[in-house]
Amino acid sequence: MLWIPPKHPKTPQTPRLKPPSISLEHPAWANVLADGEIVAISDYLDSPAASSPNSPVTALPFRAILAGPARFGGAVNGMVIVGKSQAHEWSVADRQRLEAASDAIGIAISHIQKTQEIATLKEQLQRQAKYKNLLRSVAASIDTNSEVDRRLQQVVENTVDTLEVDRGQILLLKYTDPLFTTRSPNQTPKAKVELVCESVVKKAPNKQAITQSATGKKSSTSKTKNKNKTANSQSKIPNSKPNNSPAFWLSESNLCRQAFHSAAKPLALADAGALIGKEQEAAKEILKLQGIRGLLLVPLTGGCCQETVLGFLVLQQSEPRTWTPEELEVLESVSAQASKMIIQTQTLKELQTVVLDRTSQLQQSLDVQGKLYEQSANQLEQMRKLKLIKDEFLSTLSHELRTPLTIMKLAILMLKQAELPSASRTKYLDILEQQCSKETALVNDLLALKQFEPQQVPISLIKIDLNRLLQDLVRDFEKQWADKQLTLKVDLPKLTPCWETDPGHSQSGAAGTADECWKILCFWNGGSFGGV
Repeated sequence: MLWIPPKHPKTPQTPRLKPPSISLEHPAWANVLADGEIVAISDYLDSPAASSPNSPVTALPFRAILAGPARFGGAVNGMVIVGKSQAHEWSVADRQRLEAASDAIGIAISHIQKTQEIATLKEQLQRQAKYKNLLRSVAASIDTNSEVDRRLQQVVENTVDTLEVDRGQILLLKYTDPLFTTRSPNQTPKAKVELVCESVVKKAPNKQAITQSATGKKSSTSKTKNKNKTANSQSKIPNSKPNNSPAFWLSESNLCRQAFHSAAKPLALADAGALIGKEQEAAKEILKLQGIRGLLLVPLTGGCCQETVLGFLVLQQSEPRTWTPEELEVLESVSAQASKMIIQTQTLKELQTVVLDRTSQLQQSLDVQGKLYEQSANQLEQMRKLKLIKDEFLSTLSHELRTPLTIMKLAILMLKQAELPSASRTKYLDILEQQCSKETALVNDLLALKQFEPQQVPISLIKIDLNRLLQDLVRDFEKQWADKQLTLKVDLPKLTPCWETDPGHSQSGAAGTADECWKILCFWNGGSFGGV
């Protein structure tokens, strides 16, 4: 019995009946398939079909043939063949029995077809549900607050579980040239390929296991795959610093270079055994390609034009595997979500760096402003003190200038008296001369003080004996007070301090004046000065 399978161009492979050893293209079945009529051949070796040039090389296993179509709903969906190894004349009853059986067989074939179609649809729905759950889990991992390595680890684990592959890896590219942002068709950039996360399925003992190379990473348990994969576990790469991640140069891997230059589409290899043999040891050890046949590298791209290759999603199978278009479409969506996750993380890190820099600059600015404020407060305090000194200086200066002028004015008034004796006139003239000299000395001192500000006038300091200076002053006062019958008594210590000054810029010359002497005596506590 032969049956004609339905035509489904894109239907995945499903369990079917064992195909017969008789080809449906044999010319003996031409009338059955074309006209839907019963064909009865007493001896096939004597029939025209046996001598036809289109007759297949493989001969039929019998000579007498009785064949009829199997129908369901008026359409031929199979063929019933009865044969004998020797020549035989088929009776009308044989034809009737075959025709009666063909209707039941047509119904059975139709039932089988419907059952297979339903099973195929169920498989498609299950795969679509699994793919939808995969995309949903990947999208959910983007919104979590965990580190990017943990989220990528979750992505690769879910992908391995959904597609039922032996190993999954995520590789990230670390460019040494930060200006290399777009792909060049003829240039391979200098970049490190870092293994950031991995999910490995260890098969049961009755299955061929994948040999793993040591990467210094810990292992953890994963979910059960299916009935043929029991007691499975996954090896995970924990979060670590990029500098500690296993890495190799992009130029050291032919597979990664091909995936980089064909980043517009995945690099799908049903059997990569020949290409794996050409890989360098550094890349082969990190990628763990030993015993791998089926290989798929899906690029992780990003940037404004989706041209920057961020890395690869790698899936491996220990046996040759044909990657279906549906799987490639789902993996492209997964890689797009993973790329979005990586770009968001990189953007967030850049923003955090900018915020930290701006915060540091702001803190420095606040520190500078605080120092400037402190300096301004000190300057204001100094200006206040200088103002007090200036006011005190002006008050003292006003007093010192007015005193000689007042004395001179009184002397001038006394000189205006007509009956003033000659001796008194001479005395008043001496007073005028003395006070005029004093006024001139004060003005000269002011001019000298002005010159001292830019330090244009040199100062020559000499030591002056205070005891000797006071004795000279006492003699002057004794002469002045003798007329008034006053006696000046000075009690000075034996040891008197020495002062350093510039006599040429003193207010009243080398000897000084009575006012200066009084000021000196105010600071000198070792002697006494009094009048009787």
